[in-house]
Amino acid sequence: IATPPPAASSPSSPGGYFRALYMEQAKGAVSQTASGLVSQFKSSIGREDRKFYELMSGVTPNTVIRVTNTVNGKQVYANVRNELPLMRENDGVLLRLGSPAMEELGLPEGRHEVKVAWSK
Repeated sequence: IATPPPAASSPSSPGGYFRALYMEQAKGAVSQTASGLVSQFKSSIGREDRKFYELMSGVTPNTVIRVTNTVNGKQVYANVRNELPLMRENDGVLLRLGSPAMEELGLPEGRHEVKVAWSK
């Protein structure tokens, strides 16, 4: 029996456009998790198409991660664009998400506890 191709993501997918890619990357891969603080970088990218992006060290660029708000359980799927820059404002921060992803998670500006998961 042939396996059907993965469902394509769309802007209406729960957690955003990259959800199906996250599920595809997770197949047969080793799951990694971490908890820590998220902060925001100002961006309007993703507001319309729900393609969320983030910066995180130690994760290969173009990996899709699932970010969960530990308070309300809301999730987004974000594409790692680059390493987190070594700057004072990033001290103690696990990752930085664009403004639209933070809004989707129900998080105001500032630092907030989140759980992240990705596949290696």
